[in-house]
Amino acid sequence: MPQSKNDGTIVAFGDNRIGQCNVPDGLNDVIDVVCGYHHTVALKNDGTIVAFGWNEYGQCNVPEGLNDVRSVACGDYHTVVLKN
Repeated sequence: MPQSKNDGTIVAFGDNRIGQCNVPDGLNDVIDVVCGYHHTVALKNDGTIVAFGWNEYGQCNVPEGLNDVRSVACGDYHTVVLKN
């Protein structure tokens, strides 16, 4: 399972058959990390999210302009955010 470090970056390890551990270069300022079946979502301090991994059902298609996010939850094939 991915874990946040004190500097706001992520270290991910384990089964990476579908890219769920391929942390995007330059991803930082992360305050929370959640995992779905084969995808990972990082919540950044500025209220935006970054999703990576398997996207067969659109679970990593972050809507353009999505911001002001307070929390994130993931199911097997979907992602849900709670906005402020």
